[in-house]
Amino acid sequence: GTTLGIARVNLQTRDVKYYLQKNTVNRENEVCTFCKSSDGKFWAGTYLGGLKRYDKTADSFENVIFDASNERSRTVRAIVEDNRHVLWIGTRGGLYSRSLSGLNIGHFEQQRLENNGLAHNSVLCLLNDKKGDLWIGTRNGISFMDFEKQAFGYLPAGSEKGKVLNHHEVYALWEDPAGLLWIGTENGGIRIFNYASKK
Repeated sequence: GTTLGIARVNLQTRDVKYYLQKNTVNRENEVCTFCKSSDGKFWAGTYLGGLKRYDKTADSFENVIFDASNERSRTVRAIVEDNRHVLWIGTRGGLYSRSLSGLNIGHFEQQRLENNGLAHNSVLCLLNDKKGDLWIGTRNGISFMDFEKQAFGYLPAGSEKGKVLNHHEVYALWEDPAGLLWIGTENGGIRIFNYASKK
């Protein structure tokens, strides 16, 4: 994935095939993320071109519109599939869930008067952990979806004692073999969080 579309390299022949190479002035073909879903489909998230799905027969990428009314949903920064085969799509306009068939689409946004919703509408990264829960890195800390409780939790940022994060913008999430969550922030370095001890 590049700022000018997608390049597919054959590692044996070194041949390169390019996709989404049309000239655009507004970063429509700037690729932010990839995901291969369990049904074998290949997805790409772009900065202003929305969600793309690879059509193997046509050997091209097609647009997948999931919210035509929300222009900020055209920036797709993260895509993951959870254990129930639901695709989660992180955008500048909130978090979306999409069944692989596309028949069921959900939208989660920040609710300003509630602490148990999405921390911020600009979603920067996603992680589906070993337990099956979803972690959402945003511009205002981390939200996480506990599917057993069907509720959002929140890890806020701040300099106060007891805060997990020392910077609010979270760009990377990774779970290590011990189940510890590694959190990459913009200006606060890397934090390691133990969900069991909440530290």
